Amino acid sequence: MSSVAVPKPFCIKPFYDPTSFIETDGDMGFLSENYKPELLFYDDIERFIKKDKEELISRPWEEPSNSLALAQTRWKDNGKPIIKAFLKNRDRFNAKSLMIQYAALYIQCNHWVDEKPVEDLHRIASSINHMPYAPVNLEERLNFILESAGHHHAFTALDQLYAESAKKWALYLL
Repeated sequence: MSSVAVPKPFCIKPFYDPTSFIETDGDMGFLSENYKPELLFYDDIERFIKKDKEELISRPWEEPSNSLALAQTRWKDNGKPIIKAFLKNRDRFNAKSLMIQYAALYIQCNHWVDEKPVEDLHRIASSINHMPYAPVNLEERLNFILESAGHHHAFTALDQLYAESAKKWALYLL
């Protein structure tokens, strides 16, 4: 198994710290059957490392309609019910890690809808807050989710962002 250091633009808490490494064996990107949701921003990091090389297998930003539909399905069928169950059982540790995964996916979707990969996580909430399809108070809500992952109120906020954004993304892609 080979791995590379996570590039500095992606070393932002709660996603990665400066000593983080990411697995790079095979295609584990978002559109792959081997998708690993715990490898946060995998496609975007791979793009950052390889730049414009043709080696990129998965490019979800080039298929925004399919990628967003798949993200919504994964949220509704996997993320939302599992996080809800963890919170019901007062398992904030596992709820937190899943909420961070789905917050990362939400951030990716906000870039992919514009047919662009995520290139930098510094001030990410502020940058996507200015996108034309951003829900009201996105910056404050996303910061709250990232700071309070594992809490029921943050879960509710993340669920609302997915629901509101699905409508805005659909209109934007028309």
